[in-house]
Amino acid sequence: MFTLTVLMLGSSAILLAFEEEYVLSAQFIILAAILDGFDGTLARLLRAETKFGERLDTYIDCISFGVAPAALTYQLMWKDYGLWGKVAALVIILSGVIRFSRGCSAPSKRYHHLFRGLPIPVSATWIGIFVLIVEKDLLDIPGLAIDRSAVTVFFWAFAFAFLLLQVSNVRYLKPSRRQLTIALSVTFAAMLVTGQPRQAFCLTTAVSVLVYVIGGLLRHKELAAGESSAEDEEELTVAP
Repeated sequence: MFTLTVLMLGSSAILLAFEEEYVLSAQFIILAAILDGFDGTLARLLRAETKFGERLDTYIDCISFGVAPAALTYQLMWKDYGLWGKVAALVIILSGVIRFSRGCSAPSKRYHHLFRGLPIPVSATWIGIFVLIVEKDLLDIPGLAIDRSAVTVFFWAFAFAFLLLQVSNVRYLKPSRRQLTIALSVTFAAMLVTGQPRQAFCLTTAVSVLVYVIGGLLRHKELAAGESSAEDEEELTVAP
């Protein structure tokens, strides 16, 4: 039921995008991403992990974090760019589908699980944050224009980089329950302290996404270096 709630949120986000309810659509995508981060933990706590649940989660993620953000951004900004706008939206879907087709996660001796490629809820959350900032003008930038603003260029440069990371061999840790709880706690604390909950939520979430992505790149480099050293040691051991 928890996983199906993610599907309902993602499907609703698609419908809301076509109704030009862009802010609510983005909020549904972000909420779906938050719930998606906890459904695996909940399944383990309830000892309810099954192959069916894992497969269901994969299909739902493709819809909620692949199709939904593609529909939202196409309706909001890409549809005015003709063929190139369609290509931009389709790239979001293709990247998510290819990401899952190449394998979701693999057991690790050192860590609980490692993702092969950036998890797609991360890029979907990034896109959702972008929509909230632009539509609500949360950065208080006068005359913010979707098609030529520096904020838009910044967000979409990272967004397309995230789409490439989704189909890469970079390995990302599955966020732990503790990490998710800390990130949410910091976000809510910032919302209360600043007195500007929308701005605080968007900025802290965007920072959390960047920290996760960059941290994964650095960790992957360390893992690759460690594996290379292990292979060298093995070659020395078996050498005559």
